[in-house]
This record gives sequence, structure tokens and C-alpha cells, in this order.
Amino acid sequence: MTLRYRALQCLALLFVAFALSQLWYLGQVLRLVRGNTSLPLAGGPGLLRAIYFREKDNTYQGFAGDCYIQAVEWGPEGQLNAWSIHQYGSATQDHTSKHYDDQARLFSKQEMKQIRP
Repeated sequence: MTLRYRALQCLALLFVAFALSQLWYLGQVLRLVRGNTSLPLAGGPGLLRAIYFREKDNTYQGFAGDCYIQAVEWGPEGQLNAWSIHQYGSATQDHTSKHYDDQARLFSKQEMKQIRP
């Protein structure tokens, strides 16, 4: 038996043992929280990010960390494109700033903003 086949067997067993309505989705449990903003996060070990969580109200809420990620692309004719994302925004200390959590929604959707076309 292949590993894939065994994994599918395990998945089928879980579906039989637990009704689909009882399965929770990771984004309902793992949350990116910043001020009044609470957004779902995908997750798992070994992700390219550093967010520290604490348990609160049956969820794990991200409360600290630094996840600045930047990608740069050079084309064959010298074209340059760049994208970046931070889990919160560029104003990490000033909760009155519009940049306090302005990147959180993109981060939650695993998207980046273009910083150089």
C-alpha cells in the first residue's frame, strides 16, 4: 500500500467517525488579532512567518511576531518587480495610525502588495 492510499484511508475514517458538521476549520481557531481586527489564518509548523499565539476564547490569537516578507523578480530585459507583506502594517506601535493593521487582510488571504512595478 502506498502512503497516499493510507492517508486517504485515514481521512475516510475521520469522516466516518466525525460528522462533517463537527469538523472545525483552522481559520476559525487560528486568528490574526490586531486591535479590533480578527482575521483567519492558515497554519501549520514550518511556515515562513513568525507569529506567536496565545489561547483565548477557544482560539489561538496571534499577538506578537514579525513577518516581513519581500519577493523580487528580475526579468531578462532588466525589468524589476517587487512585492511585500507584513502581518500587521508599517505602524506597529501607533494604534491610531491607519497603517496599524492595514496589511492584515492581505496577510490573512496570503497575498502580497506590489511595491515596485
